[in-house]
Amino acid sequence: MLPIVYRPNLAAVTGRNTTINLSSPNDPVTATNLPFDANGNLSVSRSLPRGAGFGVATAYQPVRTMQIQVRFSF
Repeated sequence: MLPIVYRPNLAAVTGRNTTINLSSPNDPVTATNLPFDANGNLSVSRSLPRGAGFGVATAYQPVRTMQIQVRFSF
């Protein structure tokens, strides 16, 4: 038996939402598309890739696969 350290389903983030929407030019510190509300609770609609808020992951690395070929000869 060969010991193999392998994690095929490890999700690696390859893209994030890097656009921040500000409420107005006069108030450059209030973002309107954060994944959290004013109380610090997660906003479900902005925590998914489809409607991602600022900094939320939008793309992942494809799943890795591994093939093993074993031959026996007698």
